[in-house]
Amino acid sequence: MSEVARHRSERPPERLEDPGDGEDAGDGGLTFEELMAELEAVTERLAAGDLGIEAAADLYERAEQLHARAADRLGQVRARVERLAEPGGSSTA
Repeated sequence: MSEVARHRSERPPERLEDPGDGEDAGDGGLTFEELMAELEAVTERLAAGDLGIEAAADLYERAEQLHARAADRLGQVRARVERLAEPGGSSTA
């Protein structure tokens, strides 16, 4: 088990409240950490090289979806932190 995966398993990830429009892009409301863990698992499976072309294409597509959603979540959190760091900032903006 990788150091990152072991660290993830030691404590439950915090759930991020999405103040956006509520779309979850098919990720079932996964946290950023859960998205990254699934992306890592998909990447490891692809790297194993023991998949047929159709299965590899399906996994590659899933990796793209996970990456996009994780990047979106990260952008939301960054924007929230920036708002909170502003003088008089609040999370209710």
